[in-house]
Amino acid sequence: MDNYKQQYGIEMYINLDHSPSVEDAIAGLDAGFECIHIDISQAKHDATDEEIITGTKKVVEAAKKTGALVEAEPHYFAGSSNVHQEVINYEEIKKTFSTPEGAKAFVEATGIDTYAAAIGNLHGHYPLPKVLDLDLLRRIRAAIDCNISLHGGSGTPAHYFVEAVKIGVTKVNINSDMRIAFRNTLEQVLAQNKTEYAVVKLMDKVINEVQKVVESKIDMFGSSGRAKP
Repeated sequence: MDNYKQQYGIEMYINLDHSPSVEDAIAGLDAGFECIHIDISQAKHDATDEEIITGTKKVVEAAKKTGALVEAEPHYFAGSSNVHQEVINYEEIKKTFSTPEGAKAFVEATGIDTYAAAIGNLHGHYPLPKVLDLDLLRRIRAAIDCNISLHGGSGTPAHYFVEAVKIGVTKVNINSDMRIAFRNTLEQVLAQNKTEYAVVKLMDKVINEVQKVVESKIDMFGSSGRAKP
């Protein structure tokens, strides 16, 4: 990563996403990760508030030695980075939405740099587009002064992210949209080249399609051309 920073002359960061334990997060810090997402409820969905806050504070304290940014959320975040067939039950999902009061209390208790908000975003890709509660996001933004991230960005209409960035979101996680482009294109090129077993020779088209997704997200998030030298 340091070599790429020097070669291209732009900011780049290695992010450890959804580290399930304090030990893993600290190992990531020791390995040189510059962004650490500690997600204790990932491994233990019923972790108590005290467990999550205590563990998160340990990572925040450890990160002071390297200057890494620490991201966290106060409870389990539903979904998975995959293609889901079930329809989103928003009445159930709303029960786990962030609240301005809860966000403020969690940020103050832990000292994190980035708060992972839940406003309708959901890990994975679903049959129907996701719906984000932007009014709730505005109230959360007014309640806390740290960065705000949105996980589960795949399959979300672009206008939500355009507005979310204006409100103050500084990090959006996208995974499933890239996986879909990768797999669908790989299946196509394999079907078209049944006698080619050096699969590496078929990867240019696959990589190009994933790159198109990445570039579209960069534009959508208003990040094009903004990497600082």
